[in-house]
Amino acid sequence: MKQLEQWIFRDEGHDYPVTINYRRRRSLGLRYREEKRDYICNVPYRYPKQEIIKFLQKHASKLRKRVESRHPIAPIQGDMVYLFGSPVTIEGFSSWSQAKQEKYLKKQLLDFLVPTAQEDAKKMGIAMEHSIKVRKMKSLWGVNHIQKGDITFALSLVHYRKDIIESVVYHELAHDFYRGHGKYFYRVLLKYCPDYWVLHKALGEGDYDGTHHLERKSED
Repeated sequence: MKQLEQWIFRDEGHDYPVTINYRRRRSLGLRYREEKRDYICNVPYRYPKQEIIKFLQKHASKLRKRVESRHPIAPIQGDMVYLFGSPVTIEGFSSWSQAKQEKYLKKQLLDFLVPTAQEDAKKMGIAMEHSIKVRKMKSLWGVNHIQKGDITFALSLVHYRKDIIESVVYHELAHDFYRGHGKYFYRVLLKYCPDYWVLHKALGEGDYDGTHHLERKSED
């Protein structure tokens, strides 16, 4: 059974690569990666090609323009650094080497992640202890290497409010139960993190303190 196909989506005179990823799912999903200027379209097995094309024609252009129009606040501005959702002045930070800056931020994040992951794992009834790691990642917020028993988180999470970060912790721990992102996976995730989708959207839009999305939720 086919798993992947490579297509081209033409929009406003430009060609955009599209990876058609056939999976066990009920609906179509679309993601635009700004750094690579391409799309990933998750599609149910045996879904009609013409319907996929219609889906892309309806949603791809709007999604790309929405993603490319986002201008999140820079998390580091001289000696001002967003730490856990709040702007903090760290004297001399701008004069530090990049390696020293990253070492400092990594320690801050690990100091939060390690006890949080341990506590959340207990809540979820997970007996296995995970080794928690942090590194720079461009397109992922976290990866659960189940066979190795470790979870790696993106260093950029350090800029976000703690409950936004914890939503990623719950997400990765939920992979202990289900590796994929099907309905049973999200059933587990939403049981322990009911506000996941609101927090996830804040994460994706560089809303470090989550204020915009909390306001939006209260208005719904």
